[in-house]
Amino acid sequence: MPHSSGLRTLPVPSPCPACDVQRGELQALEVELRAAERREDGNRIALLRHEHDERLNALRHHRAGHARRGTP
Repeated sequence: MPHSSGLRTLPVPSPCPACDVQRGELQALEVELRAAERREDGNRIALLRHEHDERLNALRHHRAGHARRGTP
């Protein structure tokens, strides 16, 4: 299964602090993933991709809750 391309963060903070925290964590993982790719650290790359995908799915689920409630 191919790795997701990730969620690109918005330059403007959202009205939801939890969204901002989750996006910040995703950004940090993306930086760490790029560094692991440069080092060609296969095990670390796989671990980071898995963690990134889990956090991305959690953010999508959280944002879907906003959509259901009609909040930004």
